[in-house]
Amino acid sequence: MSKLNLRKIIAELKVYLNRATSYLTIINTGMILLPFIATLNLLGLNINVKIGYPILFVVALLVALLIGRIDIKSGIFSSEMNRIYTQNPVMIEMLERMKRIEDKLEIKKK
Repeated sequence: MSKLNLRKIIAELKVYLNRATSYLTIINTGMILLPFIATLNLLGLNINVKIGYPILFVVALLVALLIGRIDIKSGIFSSEMNRIYTQNPVMIEMLERMKRIEDKLEIKKK
């Protein structure tokens, strides 16, 4: 197996893992709620797990969606993506190629 092939396989696996993390975050949220409910019960709030768990899970997901929307609407996500892409060597090369093409088109216009 060549280095290039191994690098390609590792990169592909990392993409799959990256995609899986968003789903794992949802599962993790659900798992964190169980000790949270247990703690609330110890504090005397007596929350029924069968009723309280689904409600708290939906509330937690809604809060996460709200945070995501605020992140996008405030421009933080856009700035983050801009920063990531401007440091990506493949994107840098593509932008340089586009600039050279634009320069050639400008020269032909004149």
